[in-house]
Amino acid sequence: MRWIDSREELQALTQEVSPQQIFVDTEYDNQRYFNARLALVQVAWDGGEVLIDPLELDLSPLSGWGGDWLSHDGTHDWWLLEAAGWALPRRCLDTQIAARLVGYERFGLAALGEAILGLELDKSEQRSDWLRRPLNEAQRHYAIGDVVHLRTMNEVLALQLEERGLENAWVEESALVLERAMRLGERSPKAFYKLKKLRRASPLVYGRAQTLLDWRFAQAEETNLPEFRVLGDALVLRMAEGKMLPKERALKGLLKASKPLEWPQKPRRSDDYKAREKLIKAWRLDAAERHQMDASMVLSPQSIDELAGGLATGEVAGLQGWRDERFNDELKALLS
Repeated sequence: MRWIDSREELQALTQEVSPQQIFVDTEYDNQRYFNARLALVQVAWDGGEVLIDPLELDLSPLSGWGGDWLSHDGTHDWWLLEAAGWALPRRCLDTQIAARLVGYERFGLAALGEAILGLELDKSEQRSDWLRRPLNEAQRHYAIGDVVHLRTMNEVLALQLEERGLENAWVEESALVLERAMRLGERSPKAFYKLKKLRRASPLVYGRAQTLLDWRFAQAEETNLPEFRVLGDALVLRMAEGKMLPKERALKGLLKASKPLEWPQKPRRSDDYKAREKLIKAWRLDAAERHQMDASMVLSPQSIDELAGGLATGEVAGLQGWRDERFNDELKALLS
C-alpha cells in the first residue's frame, strides 16, 4: 500500500500518472478542534491508489492533477482539501447524489457497498484516532478501502445514470454540494431556539441562553476547541435558568446584561397554502416512484414551500436545469 509523506514523493506521483478522474476521501478530527483537522487523504484512480499524509505535506503540488474529483458525501472532504492547498478541479462529483438520483433508499457508503457490491464494508476503524502516527495496518486498510470500493461502485452508478439520462442532473446537483462545502467556514453561534428543553422558558432565559451560546462560540474559536468542550448544552441550560453560576467573572457580567428575546414564530399558513402543499407532496411521492428516484431529489422542501406559497414554476430556483426539463410540465398542469 503506497504511502506518501514527502514533497518529492508527491511530485513523483503527479509525474507518474495523469488520470482524468480520481476518487477522493479524507479522514479528519472534529472532536478535538474548533475547525476539523485534516488527518489523511485517500486517492484512487483506474489502476492505482495511494494514502497521503497531510500532517507532513502541503497539498498544493496536487493542484491541477487528477481531473475530476469523485467523493461520497464530499462536502467536508472538498472543503478540507481546498483549505489544505489542493485547488479545486473543474468538476467535483458526489456519488451519494448519484445514488439518490437512481433511487437507492439507503445511500450511505456501507449500505451501497452491500446493495451494489454485495459486500459488508468494514467500519470498525471509523472512529479511530487518525492523527496518530504511525497509522497501523488496520487503519490503512480501512482508509484505502473506501476509495477502492467507491471506484467499483461508481462503474455501476455511472451506467445507471446514463441509462436514465441523468448525467447532467448529477453534475448540477454535485455543483450545489460544492457550493455548500465552500460555506462550511461561515460558522456562527448556535441559536437559542435550537436548544432542547428550552421552549417553555421565559424571554429573559432565552436571552441569557443566547449570551452563553455567543460566549461559548467565541471561546471555542479562540482556543481551537469544539464548542461542546467549552460548554455543553446541558450547562448552558442550567446557567440560563439561573440554576448554576459560571466561574468566569466576565461571563457573569454578560449574563447580567442579557436582554429578553422572543421565540421565533412560524409563519401562519393559509388554507390555500396547505391545500397546495398537500397536493405537491402527493405528486412528489408519485413522481419519485415513477422515476425510481429519492423523493428529495425530485423536489426539495424549499421548492415545495415556494410553490405552495404561490410562486410560478419558472420563479423557483430549485426547478431550473434538469428539473425544468423533467418535471416542469407536470407541475404546471398540477397547479393550474
